[in-house]
Amino acid sequence: MTDPHIDTIGRGPDLVLLHGWAMHSGVFAALAEALAPRFTLHLVDLPGHGHSRDSALPLALEPVVAAVAARAPRAVWAGWSLGGLFALHAAAT
Repeated sequence: MTDPHIDTIGRGPDLVLLHGWAMHSGVFAALAEALAPRFTLHLVDLPGHGHSRDSALPLALEPVVAAVAARAPRAVWAGWSLGGLFALHAAAT
């Protein structure tokens, strides 16, 4: 597997959520439940984490941002800790 795992739930404007180091997208479970009625959420498991633990994609800014951007529609990206670095890189590029 090369691409990160992405679960998509909800309806409304698109929002990508990126977890922190040594976590997985499940960390957003309560937030996702609250936001899903108003947003289409794209819950990413970064390479080496969660459902992407066997991903061959390097855990580096450029390849991860490119892979997520290729699979998710144009969206607001929000991240916690390490995920915030990926969200900032996506915004900058």
